[in-house]
Amino acid sequence: MATVTPEKSRLVVGKDELIHQVAARAGMNLKETSKVIDAFTEVVREEIAQDHEVRLMGFGTWNLRDVASRKVKSIRGGKQ
Repeated sequence: MATVTPEKSRLVVGKDELIHQVAARAGMNLKETSKVIDAFTEVVREEIAQDHEVRLMGFGTWNLRDVASRKVKSIRGGKQ
């Protein structure tokens, strides 16, 4: 079942729920579906680790990008 995250009130579907939904729609058992989803995420990780972009038209794009570092304060002492 999807859960609601308090910070943005968005529904979040976890891996188990995703596996159940995909299995039901594809007519596959849960073990097979779990293997497919694990293989998919492994391939995406490997491709972006090699600095490749993974693009599924109509769904999404995965890639690495540089993000500037930020200064943070210690919650204990307030120091940066």
